[in-house]
Amino acid sequence: MRLFEVPRIKGHRLLIEIEEIKNALKTQRIAIPDDILERENNRGKQGCEVGKVVEIGPDAFVRKGASEPYCLPDDHILFVQYAGQAYTHPETKKLYRIINEEDVLAVVGTTEREI
Repeated sequence: MRLFEVPRIKGHRLLIEIEEIKNALKTQRIAIPDDILERENNRGKQGCEVGKVVEIGPDAFVRKGASEPYCLPDDHILFVQYAGQAYTHPETKKLYRIINEEDVLAVVGTTEREI
């Protein structure tokens, strides 16, 4: 058993992985100042954030009477900026947010699925 694992989501919550702009140019020996990267990561985030859905709780979207979830794992969503609880994985240092279903504002990118 691994000591640290990604949290298992319960109830009407979603686990969101927060993705940030990476300084990919550092590998090419061109460094972008951290303040510029921070500004780019926060651009357009007036009250909302973008993240990738990792897991959806078993009760999410059920009580709203929806016939299917608004989003599915691997979808990129727009959600309320200060929603939920932040979590940083101790080993991988990945940033996650555990949010309630009602904090999902929009789906901004989906994975290809069979129709």
